[in-house]
Amino acid sequence: RLEAQLRRQDKQKLETKKREVSQLQKHNESQTQTLENQSARLLELEEQIKKLQSEREKFKSELNTALQTNIDNARQFEEQLNLYNSEIQETRSNRTNSSIRVPVKRQESSFFGSLFGLKYLPLLSELEYPEKFGFLLKRSNWWKRWNSRWCVLYGESLYYFESNNQATKATDVIELDGCKIGKADEFTGAKLTFGIFHKTRKNYFFMCKEQKELIEWVQVLKKKISEINKSKINLQRSSSISTNLIQSNQ
Repeated sequence: RLEAQLRRQDKQKLETKKREVSQLQKHNESQTQTLENQSARLLELEEQIKKLQSEREKFKSELNTALQTNIDNARQFEEQLNLYNSEIQETRSNRTNSSIRVPVKRQESSFFGSLFGLKYLPLLSELEYPEKFGFLLKRSNWWKRWNSRWCVLYGESLYYFESNNQATKATDVIELDGCKIGKADEFTGAKLTFGIFHKTRKNYFFMCKEQKELIEWVQVLKKKISEINKSKINLQRSSSISTNLIQSNQ
């Protein structure tokens, strides 16, 4: 009996040991699988890191190239700007030296032109360095229709043309001496209009596209007429002083 009991105990211990060994093997297999998965993940991360490093180098190279291109473009722009500024300075110097206030080039009037008071109408290309220019709508004298005209303020006159082509000849010229400028909505029945009024000559009406344009044209024309009036007053004063001096000397 004792021997049988000992055999049963040994058998139980053996089975217990087998179970422990089996569990240990399973645990080892699980750890081995985990290590293999971690190793595979580590390799995958290393590949991703290499790929990111490669992309980083590529991006860095592209960034350097773009930066250098921008620097080159900035230098070229600065050179062009300096050249443009020098050309402007040269142009201003030439304009100052050559006095841009010279009258419009005029051809000799014919006998019939002088007889009937015909005006010389220049080409647009002859009006160099105008004080203001742009498209306006002008109301016709007879049919009261609004036609687009290229208007140029040059010297003491306002010229208007059918287009802004440099080879276009002026349709007419408005001498601003003795004129007054004012809004003309009540005369034209339209908005954004201004008129050039004179006591003895015919009146002219123009329409702008927006309020800002209307204000600019009215201001610059009023300023020009004011300059003309001051010039006339100064000329009259000079003439009067000269006359008085001549009379006193006599």
